[in-house]
Amino acid sequence: QRAEREGQREGADQGCQGAHAAMEPGSGRHGKFSARISARISAKMPAMGSRLSNPRAGLTRRRLLQGAAGTLAAAGTLALRPRAAWAAEAPPWVWQWLTALGDERVPFALALLCSRRYPQVFWALVVAGLIGTAYTHLGKHLIDALRPPAVLAPDAFNLIGPQVLRNSFPSGHSAAAAVFLGVLVCYVRPTWARALLVALGLGVGLSRVAVGVHWPVDVAAGLGGGVLAAWLGVGLADRSRWGALEPSSHLAFVTLAVLFTLSLTYWDGGYHLARGLLLVIGTLGLAQVAIGYGVAPLVRWRRLDPLRA
Repeated sequence: QRAEREGQREGADQGCQGAHAAMEPGSGRHGKFSARISARISAKMPAMGSRLSNPRAGLTRRRLLQGAAGTLAAAGTLALRPRAAWAAEAPPWVWQWLTALGDERVPFALALLCSRRYPQVFWALVVAGLIGTAYTHLGKHLIDALRPPAVLAPDAFNLIGPQVLRNSFPSGHSAAAAVFLGVLVCYVRPTWARALLVALGLGVGLSRVAVGVHWPVDVAAGLGGGVLAAWLGVGLADRSRWGALEPSSHLAFVTLAVLFTLSLTYWDGGYHLARGLLLVIGTLGLAQVAIGYGVAPLVRWRRLDPLRA
């Protein structure tokens, strides 16, 4: 009887082990069914946010902060030289084009060019832009520094564009350019492209001194704050991706960017020589939205349902 009981126990243990083995993924009917369901769920997961992945984004953000000090030092050194030594060498339209690229509406328009294909980059631009906007507006409200036209004699500088007297620190155009270009630096990989983006941001900052509406310290603070906002924005967007993964949130931010972009088509911000450039940027952003969110989905829908075509 004792031998029979031990035999029954061994049989029960073997049966349990067989049942556990059958329920493991990849073994038996249950495993195949689980694998099939997992594959279907993975295939139906939204692809937004996964189209552009840069595993070196963390390293790039650190390099971005390391290079910020050198960029600010170069901007301050060149801007402190007499204006006639460098600003007068370029025609006024060059400085107006560069300074127009720092308009707070321009990053929204340019962000629309990548919003559909690279929603994670668009989401990082939105987060960084909100941080940069809070930084510049808070600084202008708390400090309220006078601009060069309110302090210097008319023959001491050359004013190109509208005359603004207050809210000098920090430079909003410089911060906006540093935010947009800084985020792109974190995602692009070619070294020459990163160098070009840094040079363009430096040019926007210098243009604010060349047009006579900012002090060099304003530009340095704007570039530094914009770089920091870009670094924080990319990091926060990587940790919380709901703005890129949830279609309703993504479309809400796209709509907000469209509203800013529309104003580029009829208001040049006082820089009339850059009106054509702003019009082209605004038109490209709106056209991308119309094609990416209107025409392309409609074409795909008609292809999937030929009876409705």
